[in-house]
Amino acid sequence: MLAKFNQIDKDVVFNMIEFLTPFEAHSRKLQGKTYPTLPYVVLAQTQFLQHCSYRQGDNDLMRAVKKKAKCLLQETIQIKMEHMIAVFLWPSYKDLTLYPFLQDRIDEVIKF
Repeated sequence: MLAKFNQIDKDVVFNMIEFLTPFEAHSRKLQGKTYPTLPYVVLAQTQFLQHCSYRQGDNDLMRAVKKKAKCLLQETIQIKMEHMIAVFLWPSYKDLTLYPFLQDRIDEVIKF
């Protein structure tokens, strides 16, 4: 049993832990029971999708994991207009310049 464990590539394990850590943190925040989570959905999904972008140095396994994670995120988290409106109304996001990666989504709501 120990021999099989020693055969596991430690770099792969560390890369997977590093990749999955932000998902745990955002998931915990999205599951909040004592505060509203609706305005956080857009920010979390946008950050998740950015996190799934390929980076220089990603090996084939990480690229495959990121591709699958991105597909699952796009299927699972469907951003609706009420999510975008909640972002505009949420006091913490009053200065949207802090979140430049949301600009495309903000423009989408303004056009609506």
